[in-house]
This record gives sequence, C-alpha cells and structure tokens, in this order.
Amino acid sequence: MLTTKKISQILDVSLDDLLAGKEMVKLVERNPVIEKKSANYIMIALYAFIVFSFLITIIDMIIRFPLQSQAVDYSDIQLIVINILGIIIQIVFFTYGLYQAVKGTLSPKRMGVVIVAYFGAMCITGSENIIRYATWQLVCVGIALIIPSIIGAIASFYYFIRCKNDKIWSRLISVAAIWGII
Repeated sequence: MLTTKKISQILDVSLDDLLAGKEMVKLVERNPVIEKKSANYIMIALYAFIVFSFLITIIDMIIRFPLQSQAVDYSDIQLIVINILGIIIQIVFFTYGLYQAVKGTLSPKRMGVVIVAYFGAMCITGSENIIRYATWQLVCVGIALIIPSIIGAIASFYYFIRCKNDKIWSRLISVAAIWGII
C-alpha cells in the first residue's frame, strides 16, 4: 500500500485513478507531448507562425487573383478554391494544435490529428497540380506529390492515433515529410 501511495504521488494521480485500469489510459492522454516549458513555448511559436503564414497566404491569393488577369476562367477559380480549401484545413487543424499547446494538453493523439490533417490537406493541394496540368508528365509529378502525402497521413494515423510504435511508421512519416520539403 505504501508503494502504491508513493507511485500515485510521483504520477500526480489519485489512488482511485491509479487502481482503476481504464482511467489510466485517459490520464496518459492528458500528459502533454512536451513537458519542458521552454520546448512547449517553441512549439507554441511554431504553431502560431504556421497559422499566421497560412493566413497571409490566403490573403495574398485573394488579393492577387483579380489582378492577375481580366479574363477569369472557370478552371482558374476551381484551382484557387482547391488551394484555399487545403490551406483552410491546415489553418483549422494547426490552430487546434496551437490551442492544445497553449493549454498544455497537446497529447500524441492530438498532435497526430494535426499531422494527419496536414498530410490530407497536402493531398488536396497536390490534386490541384494534376487538374492544372493536363500533360502526362506533369500529372506524374502531381501524383509524385500526392502519394507521399497519403503515405504520411496513413503512417501518422497509425503512429500517433493508433499508437503503433513500430519503426516503420516513424520512418514513413520522416520520408513523407522530407519528400514534401524537397
């Protein structure tokens, strides 16, 4: 009993929560991904920067679109709507990540939701390239952009949300992210 009491003090949980197996799963999810305050501040700054840069991108697209040409084609509007939709999805989910980081409740599953949404939005914006360029060479380039995003979304889902900590999932996430940067 003394050992159990010390464990509950170390984990900062009540004895009832410690002894109830189902509650421990929920308690683990409340733990933030980054417990060090300085690292959490960096995470908050990164999320804020990403949200701000996406907002600037949308504003830029809206301002520049009417100035680009006098003859507006339906396909141009379609492409801009696809791009804006992808960016809005990213803004919503990165704002969610920012909110969770500020609260100090950014768990691995919540971070996984943000990453899966990011890769999903990259699939949407990658499909814009396929629509825009009808030649088979550029369609292949568009597919080369979409497939890593799909792989990244699936790997992020299994690694963060389903908690499958196999090395293959983390490696696939890294490859998809590096491919997207390149």
